[in-house]
Amino acid sequence: MGIFSRRKRREQPEAVEENPAVEDSAAEEGSAAPDDSAAEDAPEQGAAAPGGGAQSARAAQAAADADDDDEFAKEAPLDRLEAGPWDAQEDADPELNRLELGALSVPVIDGMQIQLEAEEDSGQIMAVSLIHAGGSLQLQAFAAPKSEGLWREVREQIAQNIAAAGGEARELYTAVGTELIAKIPAVDEEGNEGFRPARFLGVDGPRWFLRGVLGGAGAVDDEVRAALVEVFRGIIVERGTEAMPPREVLPITPPNVDEEPEADAQDDDGFDPFERGPEITEVR
Repeated sequence: MGIFSRRKRREQPEAVEENPAVEDSAAEEGSAAPDDSAAEDAPEQGAAAPGGGAQSARAAQAAADADDDDEFAKEAPLDRLEAGPWDAQEDADPELNRLELGALSVPVIDGMQIQLEAEEDSGQIMAVSLIHAGGSLQLQAFAAPKSEGLWREVREQIAQNIAAAGGEARELYTAVGTELIAKIPAVDEEGNEGFRPARFLGVDGPRWFLRGVLGGAGAVDDEVRAALVEVFRGIIVERGTEAMPPREVLPITPPNVDEEPEADAQDDDGFDPFERGPEITEVR
């Protein structure tokens, strides 16, 4: 399912470049209805001043343009510059201990497990999953236009896809911005049908879009969610200067970790914090 099926923007004086979509976990195309409210301001018949019709048409067009601007505006926490997520060129919190993973520098906390999720065919790493206290946070970063945001369109597509599959999704505004709270249809190992809770986060940055998905306890437990959201807010995104089409996934690389003696490579309970996670099959 592709979260990046592209919706066409209303015709503007300047052409908008078409770009290929990155497949992930979203929905089909949708389109916003034009806003006709400005037409109600037109003078009554017989009372219009000369040129009134043209003025009403211009007012209606201005309202439609304003709707377009809102629809494609960048969305991010109001305090993003102070509290993150940050761009590599911004003044990020230097006190956080971060793990370098290519385009993403991710804060680490005690007991957190890191899994790298790869595309099945190519082996390319497409996402990072952080496991902590029974909760998970999946991270992906994408190239984005300078002047347009992706999060509004992406979450609408995700919500449509979840609803089509028989699930539920609603928006909730929090300190991270607009989240999508979802119940996703799922089948457990014993074949029982039910729902899997998830919370989708999105931040439009300078020429990048960062998406997070909270699962497990991270979607339902306030304490676990708060810890993972704090990690999400502490991320630094390295977009790079090379030209990339909007919606192309930013490269993720394994961490450069010094080798330790075998006896110290794992915790007492036997987990490897840099264990490679399951491969993604839906991302192409």
